[in-house]
Amino acid sequence: MVRVSIDTAFYKNELLRMSIPVLRTIELGALEIFKAVVDCGGVTRAAAQLHRVPSNITTRLKQLEEGLGAKLFHRHSRKLLISTEGKLLLALCRTAAPAFFRGRIGSPQR
Repeated sequence: MVRVSIDTAFYKNELLRMSIPVLRTIELGALEIFKAVVDCGGVTRAAAQLHRVPSNITTRLKQLEEGLGAKLFHRHSRKLLISTEGKLLLALCRTAAPAFFRGRIGSPQR
C-alpha cells in the first residue's frame, strides 16, 4: 500500500487534510459503484441504475472498504451515511476518476 495525501474542501471553506491508505490500484468499477450509491442515495437505487442486484453492490462496497482500510459509510438501520473518508474518496471520484474512465474507453490494450 501507498499513503496518499489528499487536500479537499468540506462545508464552509474548511480545509481538511487527511492521509488515507490506498491500494496501488483501485478498480474503476468499484469507484463507479461507490459514486452511484452516493449519487442515488442508496444501494437499491444504485443497483437499478447499474443493472446489478443490491447484494452485488453491497459486496463490492465492503470489498472497497476493506481494500482501503477505511469505512466509507456509517450504517444506521437501513441507511448509509457517507463518512469523512467517503467524502474524501467522493472528491477523488469527481475529479480524477472521469479522466481514468475517458482513458479506459477506446484506448488500445498494451
